[in-house]
Amino acid sequence: MRVGVDGRALVGSQPARGVAAYVRGLLGALAADPADEWRVLLPGGADREAAALPSAPALDARSHRAPGQLLFGAAAVCRRPRLDRMLGPGLDLVWAPAPAPLAVSRPVPLALTLHDLSFELRPGDFTAYERLWHRLARPRSLARRAARVLAVSDATRRDALERWDLDPARVVTVRPGVTRPAAPPDEEARAQARRRHGLQGSFLLFVGALEPRKGADVLAEAYALARGRGLEAELAVVGAGRLAGALTGAGARLLGSGLPRSDLDAVLAEAVALVAVRHAAARGAGGGDPARGLGPAGLRRDARARRPARPRRRPRRAGRSARADRRGRRTALQDRRDRHGRRGGTDVGAGRRRRPRGARRGGAMSGEPLSAVIVLHRSRWELERLLASIERHLPEAPELVVVDTAPGDGGGALARELGASVVELPENPGFGPAANAGVARAGGEVTAILNPDVELLDDGLARLAARAAERDVLLAPRLLRPDGGVERSAHPPPGRAAGLLPAVVHPALLPTAARVRLEPWRAERPRAVGWAVGACLVARTALLARLGPFDPEAFLFYEDMDLCLRARAAGVGTELHPDVRLLHRGAHSTRPAFGGEPHELEARRRRDVVAGLGRRALALDDAAQTLTFASRAIARAALGRGSARERAQLAALRRARRWRAADRPQ
Repeated sequence: MRVGVDGRALVGSQPARGVAAYVRGLLGALAADPADEWRVLLPGGADREAAALPSAPALDARSHRAPGQLLFGAAAVCRRPRLDRMLGPGLDLVWAPAPAPLAVSRPVPLALTLHDLSFELRPGDFTAYERLWHRLARPRSLARRAARVLAVSDATRRDALERWDLDPARVVTVRPGVTRPAAPPDEEARAQARRRHGLQGSFLLFVGALEPRKGADVLAEAYALARGRGLEAELAVVGAGRLAGALTGAGARLLGSGLPRSDLDAVLAEAVALVAVRHAAARGAGGGDPARGLGPAGLRRDARARRPARPRRRPRRAGRSARADRRGRRTALQDRRDRHGRRGGTDVGAGRRRRPRGARRGGAMSGEPLSAVIVLHRSRWELERLLASIERHLPEAPELVVVDTAPGDGGGALARELGASVVELPENPGFGPAANAGVARAGGEVTAILNPDVELLDDGLARLAARAAERDVLLAPRLLRPDGGVERSAHPPPGRAAGLLPAVVHPALLPTAARVRLEPWRAERPRAVGWAVGACLVARTALLARLGPFDPEAFLFYEDMDLCLRARAAGVGTELHPDVRLLHRGAHSTRPAFGGEPHELEARRRRDVVAGLGRRALALDDAAQTLTFASRAIARAALGRGSARERAQLAALRRARRWRAADRPQ
């Protein structure tokens, strides 16, 4: 039998999706039989290697130069070109691994795999562009035209029969198989995977697209709620999508979507439990009914109590951290490190607790070269990850000064037991005044002001501190998002005419040199910038103290811009050093506190800071911000990607301008 296969899921931006794994797995198994021939069409000029197809004599990968959207969009509208014609004569069957725009000659039988009907049951979960693409696909017509419809679960089969009135004899359930590793990952492979992805303690695992149709928004809300009720396990997420930010804001650790199979096997073996989310209206999504027996939000009911199996020297009390061994009391962080060190996980301080040198209780000065000032606001979980990364990567432990503006969640207690000098400010004066209090306690020659939601990836912070010790300058590292992308963390000075250019001309159309000047966060070499995001700023302690460092009257937002502008006026520059990289999760405390992004407060605060540069600078910055938000909203709406955020920012800026005008003395 000669079978033609639609291979679009294997190329372009989709090769990490579940459909791609499904197609590769089936082709690898079926093409092992030399009696059949499998011809796979790969659009966009992709080849077998790019599509990661298995090697088999019966598998014939055929490349087409035209992009997939052009090729199959034309097929949907004009019924040309036809897939069977592009794959050559003599085909006995065409297999479509998922409903998509497609044209097949009428005499050639079609087999269609149906994973779920979420595009009909939950259309609001898709963008306007995706809904248009599904409409072009005509999934109902494809299913009625198909000789066989292969549903991946009984639930999907029921939905298809109920909604599309198909012949039950032609709709069969063929459940996806499970790809098992050749051998279970050993202890060393598990330990290496933990180290690569920064997994320290017990963790839950979610694997899937971070899209509304997969319930990623429900998962983010459920995890934040569970953490508030005492869930101790971390949530690790393998996947990518529009809701990555929501999961990051809830405290989840994003591992990305392109994990090597060996890493995925190791992470699966290490996870306490898998997490699934089920929509009542989309029973078949993801195959079968994987959420059966789970809580209403998809979290395992026993996730809090479960721990990776390991011998224990003495029983634990329910709901409490592990207790001391023969050497005395330990914190939950260190006890967890010891346990994972014994079972092959990342060893970060196993055995006798290592107090940072020079850090004493009561806030005594250390005289160490580097002090780390960390401001907390309900940030215990983020602090735990940050401190673990500091101990893991820095060759010399810094002096730790922790300022806790919301005592009670255990963050300050954790820092104190790890030897940090802790300042408690229960009245919460805001980030700037709290950071000032921390700098006043710092005794190192150089101070790094760190957000608790950053994590070190290597020893780069030590290198940055050594450079800062040489001269008066504010240094900032490159910040990476949890999905691996580069954060827009360094900017030119605000209030200049040049700021209008990227608002009306897409930076990708500009020469490289101009693009880097306007978007310095893209730089690959150290360079001076107008201001940098304050998630990590490193400078001489005496310089910071001389600068303030932050405005004591400012409660929140744009303290970093204000600091860099005041430093610039005093002859002190700000530099980005992109060879030093830190992971930044972002908005871990502000999103929960404000119930989202406080666009109006941000707009008001930015205008307050830029107003210090003069009326002309403020007018230019307002114009640049307005053009930026408006052009982004128009572009995103045209692409069907949703522009609610940009429109909200634009409205907030208009209100901020009216507010300042009303507040101006007459």
